[in-house]
Amino acid sequence: METIKKRVLVFCFSAFFNLSAVLCLAAGLLVTASLCTADNSPHTAQVWSISLIVSVVFFALGTLLWAIKSQLVQIAHLAVGRTQQNGIALERRVVRLLFLLSVGALGLCASLAILTYAILVRIDQGFAVFG
Repeated sequence: METIKKRVLVFCFSAFFNLSAVLCLAAGLLVTASLCTADNSPHTAQVWSISLIVSVVFFALGTLLWAIKSQLVQIAHLAVGRTQQNGIALERRVVRLLFLLSVGALGLCASLAILTYAILVRIDQGFAVFG
């Protein structure tokens, strides 16, 4: 029973981090796309620069989240199911870390979902996100 709970925790952690990474990538793409689809946006070099920098930051954050998720899931799979004393201590710490990061990722998902929705609303109004 304990192993099932731990596997569910690893699944939730993985799902939250994957969702956060996808939302970051989507936000980056939408910021860039808003420059091409907006009718009312000024197309100055400053607007393009700001938009591209923000897109790169979103892409970097998404890649970082995906890399963190990949490494911690591999560590969790190694830690779960150990029977030696130090393996049990490692497993407890990994489970706590996964739980804390899952809570943080859930908050990050909510923030990114709101931000992505705001970007979509701005594009729907016919404006670039910046400009």
